[in-house]
Amino acid sequence: MTSDPHSTAGHRAKLISQVLVQEGWVSAEQMAVVLYDEERTGLPLEEILVLHGWIDSHMLDRALLKLCRQQLGSILRSHPDHTQPSVQSTSQ
Repeated sequence: MTSDPHSTAGHRAKLISQVLVQEGWVSAEQMAVVLYDEERTGLPLEEILVLHGWIDSHMLDRALLKLCRQQLGSILRSHPDHTQPSVQSTSQ
């Protein structure tokens, strides 16, 4: 089963936009403008934010890092048996 790349990109953009708004780096009003522009122009959300001057690449990197940490934490919490590193004996 293959996933729709537009659906995946839309989900990713939604998650990034949530982080940016939660952190207070972009207002809800600004995000509404960005989402409108994204639909109208087809440009990626990140590019539109930078073009408007509302974030820079450093802020985007921080938002992506926060999102990755949130998702990794969620994965680890849902699979508690994978939270501890496995130790394999090398003795024979």
